Amino acid sequence: MPSSPTNTQALVPYDDNQTPLKRFSAREKSVTIGSFVLHLHQNWNENGVAGVLWDSAIVLSNYLVAHTELVRGRRVLELGAGIGLPSIMAAKLSAKEVTATDQPSALSLLEENLIANLDDSEMSTVTTLPLDWTNLPKEPLPADVILGADLVYKKEVFEALRNVIRLLITGDNVMLLAGKIRYPKDKRFYDTLGNDFDVTQILYDEAADVVLFKISKSRREL
Repeated sequence: MPSSPTNTQALVPYDDNQTPLKRFSAREKSVTIGSFVLHLHQNWNENGVAGVLWDSAIVLSNYLVAHTELVRGRRVLELGAGIGLPSIMAAKLSAKEVTATDQPSALSLLEENLIANLDDSEMSTVTTLPLDWTNLPKEPLPADVILGADLVYKKEVFEALRNVIRLLITGDNVMLLAGKIRYPKDKRFYDTLGNDFDVTQILYDEAADVVLFKISKSRREL
């Protein structure tokens, strides 16, 4: 039987009209992750959800700092990188290589943030890559660890997200997927993902109301 995510958090409805737009309208956002202070550029007007910092990215990045062995010396790929905080942290924590992916329209701001927060040595390990979940490459992209923050929110792309996860998780590699569970449909996504993979909740950040899941190839297939 696939492992089922533990449900320790409340379902919090997401209402665009109640979103604190002030935090998104700011063009500059500073955040402290462990001993690192990052200065991030945001652009809600042009990039929408891909152009701002989400709580899930902060929770995931803090988890990486607490568990540096997950990324040190490993190949890391981030899905839907947005403004790139988890990718930045993976590079700072000595990942062997980091591939930050998103829609082509998001890459300019992503690259701007990478350049602003990484030194030359760290930047030499990072590549940005356009990745359309509805038009996937035939071969999986090599990665030991796949990162994702706040990817589960739009039902229309759930199947495409499942497909890209199927493409990327090929054997011993794992995915760390952080997000808020705002609606029952979001919980159903993780439940159905458990039909194909082992999905385990490894963290619940109560202050941010963010859940972190570890996703790996089902033991039934090993």
